[in-house]
Amino acid sequence: HKPWQKGYEDNTREVREREALERFKAEWAAMHGPRYTARTHDFGSKTGLDSDSDAMTRIRKTVLAKYSRKRRTR
Repeated sequence: HKPWQKGYEDNTREVREREALERFKAEWAAMHGPRYTARTHDFGSKTGLDSDSDAMTRIRKTVLAKYSRKRRTR
């Protein structure tokens, strides 16, 4: 969305899109595991991370479980 478009500052849409992104990341992690399948240094981050931490893996599983419950109740 562009600043001049109607609904640009739609907080409800922002929340919905943020939740969709987090669900996608959780689903991807569930399919591929905690090891990253690709990395890029184009964004200036050269931390050398090549997998999610145990804590991040737990967070992603929690997000996925939350999404699964919502999906079943609809």
